[in-house]
Order: sequence, then C-alpha cells, then structure tokens
Amino acid sequence: MRHVAGSLVVMGVIGVLMWWGQWEKVAAGVEAVGWPVRWGVGQVAGSAWQVADGVRFIKSGVKRIEDLERENARLSVETEELVRLRQENQELRRLRGLSEEDKIDYVAIGRVVGQVEDEIVIDQGQDRGVKVGMVAVTADKILAGRVVAVGKWMSRVRLVSALDEEVAVTASNAAGRAVGAGGDKLWLDQVLQGVALETGATVVSSGGDGVYPAGWLVGSLGEVVTGGGEVYQRGEIKRAFAGRYGDMVVIGE
Repeated sequence: MRHVAGSLVVMGVIGVLMWWGQWEKVAAGVEAVGWPVRWGVGQVAGSAWQVADGVRFIKSGVKRIEDLERENARLSVETEELVRLRQENQELRRLRGLSEEDKIDYVAIGRVVGQVEDEIVIDQGQDRGVKVGMVAVTADKILAGRVVAVGKWMSRVRLVSALDEEVAVTASNAAGRAVGAGGDKLWLDQVLQGVALETGATVVSSGGDGVYPAGWLVGSLGEVVTGGGEVYQRGEIKRAFAGRYGDMVVIGE
C-alpha cells in the first residue's frame, strides 16, 4: 500500500507541475543533470575500449616476438648446417690434393660425438657406407684408428693408442712397431739396439701391418730406453690425434 501511495503522490506532483506549466523546466533540469553522467559513462567506456585494444596489441606483439624467435632459431640451425657442409667440402678438397700413393678411398666424413675408454663414436654409419675394418684418419694426414663397430647412423673407432693395438711405423727412418698403451700413449718396439732414435722424432705408419695405410702421422717420439742386454729399444709415443668432441674424422679403405 505504501508503494501505491508513493506512486500516487509522484503522479500528483507531476500533474500539478503540468497544470502550472512548469514541467518543461523540470525536464530541462533533469536533462542538464543527466548530461555529465552520460559523458562520464562515455569516457569510462572509451577508456575500457582503449585498455582492451592495448591488451590485444600487446598479445599480438608477444606472438610476433615468439614467431621471430622461432624463425631465428630455425635460421641459426640452417646456418650451422651450412658451415658444417662448407667445412666438409674444404676437407674433401684438401684430401683430393694428396699424392696418389697416400690416397684412400674415402667413404664418409664425420665428427666425434662421444668416447668410451679407448674408442670414439662418430656420427656416420651404415647409411653412409661405413664398414668394420675401415680406417679413420683426418685431413691433416693424422691416423686416428680403425672402425670396429657400425650402426645405422653411428660407428665406433678403436684408437691407434688403444691397449695392445698395433701399427707398423717408422721413426727417425727406423722401422718398428707401435703398440697401444691406453690413453694417448703408445710404445715404440722392435727397433734394434744401436739404431739412432731422436726424441721428438715424427712417427708415421709404414703400411707393413696390412691394416693401416702408409705415410700417416701416428705421433711423436718421447723418451727412449736402451736397456743393456735387450735386443730392441723401447720408446714412448704421444698420439697425434686429439680425439676431442667435434673433431672431424674421415673414414675410408
């Protein structure tokens, strides 16, 4: 009842104002008061739209940055691959310049990707024609070892310095045999007493073992022991091949 009574009062006031001819002024006053309210609401709505537009802009910028980062990563990988291929081409050109008697039938160029004791792992395998028994060398004419196991994409190379590995060599123009001592060391053996051996002399493969080709660097000669009563001298050899991760290795036969 109170709501009905209130409504009747309001209607009565409006009727009186209209009878007196004052309703237009009242309506104009209401309109004057309502304009700032509408302006304020418009400003708030415009600000909200600007904030939403800014958020959309930031999101699109973040997505663009992510796209650029992905593109940059892809280009970086492609650049590294191009550099690797260029290096391999340079190595092949160097290998082709070797004299005929030193040449090997090269099958694949790989890189060292791991090492297990006296064996290294290279990133080339059956898919590139690598086979057990092939030799591993470098473009700098350094002897690395021989292939002892082959997988589809990787192979294991037993280093010339592996324990009991044997290579027919020459040192200071003297023929002998280098026997692996493990790590990066070999022992020079089977060089007769009385033959002059110089510390620091270059030790190269002679091809006499039927396994390794002739003329490839094995290492450098260290201390030589010439024990009395012994038939042969004995000297320490430091392996030339570094065998570090990433080193380039050429496989051939």
